[in-house]
Amino acid sequence: MSSLKFLRMWECEHNGNLLTQDLDISNNFFNGSIPAEIGALLPSLGFLNMSKNHFNGSIPSSFGDMSSLSSLDLSNNQLSGGIPEHLAMGCSSLQVLALSNNKLQGKIFFENFNLTNLRELQLDGNNFSGRIPNF
Repeated sequence: MSSLKFLRMWECEHNGNLLTQDLDISNNFFNGSIPAEIGALLPSLGFLNMSKNHFNGSIPSSFGDMSSLSSLDLSNNQLSGGIPEHLAMGCSSLQVLALSNNKLQGKIFFENFNLTNLRELQLDGNNFSGRIPNF
């Protein structure tokens, strides 16, 4: 779908939420900020790959509203700021978190986090400080 110019989705769900479990929009030329309300728009998502694009700005805290999310790949973008505390607390099903090669900084995780199912953590190519806590 490298030549996709327009995507229209009609009648996906009556309350405005997209009912899908896996979404891969990696390796495109998408740019701009990730919508702040992404967690409310895709609450039942299990897999999300937005890597290898040109997204910038911060990681939306609403990712923390996606309690079924098991894999999140935001690597190879131009994201800045830190890892939102709400993501670290709300994504209790998260097994894979890939944030490599962005412009992220600050502490890796806050004191409070709930990533007990995390099996793979990719943070290289950023400017994080501190240590990775025991899970």
